[in-house]
Amino acid sequence: MKPSSFILASLLVLPILSGCAVEAPTDEPASITGAILNNAESDSRADASPCDAACNNYVDQCLTLVPGATQQIFNDGLVSCLQECAAWEGEKISCIRDATNCTSMTDDCDL
Repeated sequence: MKPSSFILASLLVLPILSGCAVEAPTDEPASITGAILNNAESDSRADASPCDAACNNYVDQCLTLVPGATQQIFNDGLVSCLQECAAWEGEKISCIRDATNCTSMTDDCDL
């Protein structure tokens, strides 16, 4: 497994393994997640760098699948992805940016 894949996979598994860190449910609707918060920023992403666009898509498509993920998990995942993205080839960045789901990122883009 590539180091970048290991880091990104670790971010997906971390909240699951540390179940005691998951916040107790509130009366807020389950739809209030980082994905919803980040969607408000999606219009401003048109001018984003290729890595910004790819990593925001990674957060939206993959990290939002983590049960009980907090905004901090989304932020940490974005920072980690941006660091790794600096070493990726343009084809991989484009693939991750354009992927429609997390499975295609891992299977088709070699994430």
